[in-house]
Amino acid sequence: MVDTLGLLLAVVVHSAVIQNRVGAKIVLIRLFGQFEGVQAVLLDSGYRGKLFSWKKTMFGWLLAVVVSESIGPP
Repeated sequence: MVDTLGLLLAVVVHSAVIQNRVGAKIVLIRLFGQFEGVQAVLLDSGYRGKLFSWKKTMFGWLLAVVVSESIGPP
């Protein structure tokens, strides 16, 4: 996970059998343990679903999905 400047905040390496949405929970737990002042987390659209309600229950953070427009090949 990185901050808005792209600086590394938390890293978790897991096996390929763990889906990204499950791995995201591990990263968010690690982030919460290291940075209690986090107020919002921005994710790409692959992280929609149960992660939203789980995050709110666990941490009370604002969680927003950022959808980027496809630019296409150069």
